Amino acid sequence: MGDTTDADFDYLCTRIIGPGQAVQSLKEKPWCDVPILVFRNQLRTEINNRAAVDKAKEGGIPLVVVVAHDKIRSKISADNAIYERLLYIPDNKTELLPGLLPFVPNMPVLLTDNIACELGLSNGTQGIFRELIYDDQEEPD
Repeated sequence: MGDTTDADFDYLCTRIIGPGQAVQSLKEKPWCDVPILVFRNQLRTEINNRAAVDKAKEGGIPLVVVVAHDKIRSKISADNAIYERLLYIPDNKTELLPGLLPFVPNMPVLLTDNIACELGLSNGTQGIFRELIYDDQEEPD
């Protein structure tokens, strides 16, 4: 167990998306039913974002996008362009916190941090996103 054969390697090579190996659609077999491993976080994020948008369109349901609220502590005045750029910084440069996080009702989610262990919301917990409930209380500065 744990040994890889040449046949395993050859099969894996047929599942690589890269230069010269374009895939027309991730909705078609075999791509629609398999996990996709990627080398770069930006590519993973883009695949996940597109999958969320496609799922929302497919089901005719609203796409919920959570937008980061960044605070800049600087003597230089921050304009909207700076905030806009912050939203699109790759999450591997922001402690894995994306600027934009799309959700579609009934999509599977996986927690990557301990949120409330006493409630079973800990790293590795899998669940289903149902709805986003807004907290209308403002946080103190």
